[in-house]
Amino acid sequence: MRLRYSVPLTVIAVMFVITVFIGSSYSLWQYNGAQTTPNVIKTGCFELEFQEQSGNISLTNSYPIADEK
Repeated sequence: MRLRYSVPLTVIAVMFVITVFIGSSYSLWQYNGAQTTPNVIKTGCFELEFQEQSGNISLTNSYPIADEK
């Protein structure tokens, strides 16, 4: 009777260990980069520089409008 449950429990334990290993190795090797320098675009006749005013999009006072507008 005990042998009947030991095989599925062993398989579940091995799958759990593999899942934990994959999850921890993914979080360890994942790279999250952030840009710290401004975007500068240079061409032959003029120079553009884009600066972000805020990091988030605010939708506090927004409302839907028709497609015609």
